[in-house]
Amino acid sequence: MRTLDLGCGLNLRRVADWDAFGVDLVPSALANVKQANIGFDPLPYPDNEFNRVFAYDFLEHLPMRAYVAAADGRVQTIDVMINLFNEVGRVLGGGGIFETFTPHLPHWPEVYRDPTHVSVWTEQTWEYFARPGSMVPLTRHYGLRADFEVIRKEWRGAHLYVELLNHTP
Repeated sequence: MRTLDLGCGLNLRRVADWDAFGVDLVPSALANVKQANIGFDPLPYPDNEFNRVFAYDFLEHLPMRAYVAAADGRVQTIDVMINLFNEVGRVLGGGGIFETFTPHLPHWPEVYRDPTHVSVWTEQTWEYFARPGSMVPLTRHYGLRADFEVIRKEWRGAHLYVELLNHTP
């Protein structure tokens, strides 16, 4: 069994005796942590490599959308969160779990006191990324290919803990 911790920094999250791997924006001295511009570039792992992917206090640090200069000088729109969900669906095997932990509104002080929080998550945000969400068809229109189902959602203080079951082929 294998886990992947997104934005792991120096604290690699793991499950008991499973093999643990991580990916972060900054280089790491740990052999099992790779560097990647998460949400912009593909995750540096093959398809169906993991049984569980963690995103603890991470999603709120990525923009939903970014505008970057393309090679021809024009501005290109990148749907960062859609890219991330597609990549997690790709590296997470069918039946695998995407486990997230994000500060949520209505806990304004906890969410906004950190200036690196660039996206806001609410309970309703999940309606766009996972079934039975009523807004998933709209997100598919913008490129969502991953197929996740919410199997657990619970408040833990100012954070919302969500487990998504991967149905991505």
